[in-house]
Amino acid sequence: MEILDVAKLIGDFEVMTKDAENVQRETLKMILEENGCAEYLQNMGLNGRTDPESFKACVPLFIYSSKQIKTKGGLFAGTATSNVFRNSQFRKAMKAMQSECCSPDEPNPELADLIEKKCSRLSNWYGLIPELFPNVKYIYGIMTGSMEPYLKKLRHYAADVPLIRVDWGKYQSKSTS
Repeated sequence: MEILDVAKLIGDFEVMTKDAENVQRETLKMILEENGCAEYLQNMGLNGRTDPESFKACVPLFIYSSKQIKTKGGLFAGTATSNVFRNSQFRKAMKAMQSECCSPDEPNPELADLIEKKCSRLSNWYGLIPELFPNVKYIYGIMTGSMEPYLKKLRHYAADVPLIRVDWGKYQSKSTS
């Protein structure tokens, strides 16, 4: 049985995500080439074509974030973070704490240029967090259980900023308190 090398896994993930668009295109191409004769794809009108452009033209695309699902009780269902960030109370709370959060509605080209300039000065993004957030005092979050493999990379991005762990998360199988 092969032993999981978490550092290699995270490294491979970073390599793949540097050019995510190309990786996604190549992955789709490979899936289509291997499954071009599938009944589902034939019924969509691909007729054996396995190129991504034909796929996009024939198969309806569904973006999960655009679909709002309501429970029988009338509540919107979604991921915990989606519901938090979409909630108007969250935005009010962020303003009350005088802590700005990103706006998905309003692009800010000047800020994007500043961030790009700051990131370009870093070596392998070491110290990214204090570079972008110079007033940061600590990082508070879940760093055990399923999040533990990412701790080394978080330390890299945080540099000398103290990491403060939350006792546990509801999705974890063990308590760390």
